[in-house]
Amino acid sequence: MPFTGQSIRLGAPYNRGVSEAVVDSGSGEATGLRGQVAEFLHRARTTRDVAIVEGVARVAPAGVATMLDIGCSDGRIASRVAARLGAPKVQGVDVQLQDDAVIDVTVYDGLRLPFDDGSFDLVTIVDVLHHCSDQPAVFREALRVTAPTGRVVVKDHVKLGPWSDRVLLQMDTASNFGVHELTRGRYLSMPEWVSLVADSGGVVEELEWPFRVHGLPWRMVARDSYHLLMAIRPVR
Repeated sequence: MPFTGQSIRLGAPYNRGVSEAVVDSGSGEATGLRGQVAEFLHRARTTRDVAIVEGVARVAPAGVATMLDIGCSDGRIASRVAARLGAPKVQGVDVQLQDDAVIDVTVYDGLRLPFDDGSFDLVTIVDVLHHCSDQPAVFREALRVTAPTGRVVVKDHVKLGPWSDRVLLQMDTASNFGVHELTRGRYLSMPEWVSLVADSGGVVEELEWPFRVHGLPWRMVARDSYHLLMAIRPVR
């Protein structure tokens, strides 16, 4: 069992003050039904982003100087995490480059990271692993490029039962509306998460599950128990 048993928080208080915040999207007046839907989803994504940034900052190691975000998209979350932690260097990788990226992004094959062993104090993987074709390979690579005193921080979904795949797919569909092309995911149960970490050579230092990401009304469907946040230490 890859848990240290010293700093795990099950049923954490979910940073209620953050996730319930109302954030001005600043995107202007929506026009038409599609525009109104996009505006509504944008506000939900903004609240989600704030909760994730604060969560990652909470479990990140002290003194982060170098950070890598795997599957970074436009880099907005990585940029905010780096600013929150005072990290002077933040790098992203993704399988395709977005024109509006706000951090340096290296395009890669989705498997082998183009960095030396132990290059980063913090490696983040935010809602990405469930889209990967080879989850163990991606996770092993994340641990490989993490410094011995660093952490890999994962935010992802948890499969709870036979209906979870459908619910989680709909969550992804809404989250990616107007942003990315939808890719079906392979969602892991908690035992599968435990096995993935152990088999990849990691130890869970902190776990927040359930993890509160959304406020109401989203939380009625995308409930806290569908989300986890964990910090993993590489074992070498």
